Amino acid sequence: NGPLIFPPVSLMDGSRPISPHMSGLITQSPNIKCKLFNSAEAKINKFVQLGESFKQVNVKEAHLENEWLEIEVAEVYSPHLFWAHLRENSKELEDLMDKMMEFYGQPEVMEKYRIIPKECALEMAVVSFYEEDNNFYRAVVTNFKSFDKIEVFYVDYGTDVQVHRRNLWFLDRQFFNFPAQAFQ
Repeated sequence: NGPLIFPPVSLMDGSRPISPHMSGLITQSPNIKCKLFNSAEAKINKFVQLGESFKQVNVKEAHLENEWLEIEVAEVYSPHLFWAHLRENSKELEDLMDKMMEFYGQPEVMEKYRIIPKECALEMAVVSFYEEDNNFYRAVVTNFKSFDKIEVFYVDYGTDVQVHRRNLWFLDRQFFNFPAQAFQ
C-alpha cells in the first residue's frame, strides 16, 4: 500500500506540486487550496468556507531575516523527502494545538462540528483526531479509502494518515488563520 499517487498536474498559478503524492494540496505557491462542503451555510459561517486557502508559512522571508534557519523535522518519508516547520513558530503551533484540544474536546463542540458522510469531500479543510497520540490536527482530506477510512494530510506536520470518518470535524475559523507550518 505505498503512498497515494495522483496524476501530475499544473496548478492555476502555473506552479507544480512539490511532491507527487500531495498533488493539488501543498504547492510551492503561497497558499494551500482547501475545499469545504457548503453544509447549511457552513453552520452560520463559523466554519472555513468553500475555496478558502490556508496560507503557507513563508520560509523564504524567514531565511532573508536570518543567515541560518532553525527547523524541526516533523515527518520523514525518506532521506530526500521530509517535512519540517520553523522552530521560531513552535510556541505558536503548540498553543494552537492546545487550543484545538480544549475546543474540540468539548462534547457539545464534538456534536455540533461532526462531519457526516455526505458532507465530507476531497480537499476539504478539517480537524482530524489521531487516535495513536490523542491529538487534534488541522488537515486536508486527500482520499477515501473506504466508507469509514479517510486519508488526510496534516498541514502543520506533513503527515499522511488514515483516520476513521468519526474522527473528522469541521475546521472552526479561529484555527484557520495561522499559516500551515509544514514545508519540504
